[in-house]
Amino acid sequence: RNPVDMCFALWRHMRRIGKRGEWLSFEAALEREASRMADPFFRAACVKSWHGNFYYFHRALYFEQVGRYLDAFGRERVQIHIFDEFKKDPIRICREVFGFLGVTKDFRPDIRMHNVGAEVRHRGLQKAITNPSPFTERITAFLPSKLYGNLKEWLRVVNRKPPPHMEPGTKRRLLEAYAPDVYSLGMLIGKDLSHWLKNG
Repeated sequence: RNPVDMCFALWRHMRRIGKRGEWLSFEAALEREASRMADPFFRAACVKSWHGNFYYFHRALYFEQVGRYLDAFGRERVQIHIFDEFKKDPIRICREVFGFLGVTKDFRPDIRMHNVGAEVRHRGLQKAITNPSPFTERITAFLPSKLYGNLKEWLRVVNRKPPPHMEPGTKRRLLEAYAPDVYSLGMLIGKDLSHWLKNG
């Protein structure tokens, strides 16, 4: 996936998960990333979330990571697909993966979107909906299951808000910073990834 999109999506995910997630803005988190990576106390404090998920910029540096896979398993045992291609033609990519794995290509997967990430207005309410406390479960046990299900869905909808957008200046800086890694990755996997570096 485009590294700029990937690191921003990871930040959004860590913002959504509540107290064990991110509390800084995207720009502040990027600025703090190097010091977080060097801080053993930060790593030790991440008891409920993997500390690596807070290193947004570094998680999207693919060249070394993909290189390790190829070295460990061999090129003939690794198939790489670009997310843009999957979005454009998911059935074709799935069939290529099925063929690579040696399973039937005739199966047609359900490609509807499921579990789409959304921004929430109140993290405490989201936690109560997705991971209710024993007290909440005792109270809601008296509600008819259909009514309780409808109430939860209504609360989910009410608690959603439009997702944040990346600042244009931040995007430009990230595109420049990722350029060497993107070119190296393209050479490694034999694909032209220059479209990732276009601001738009």
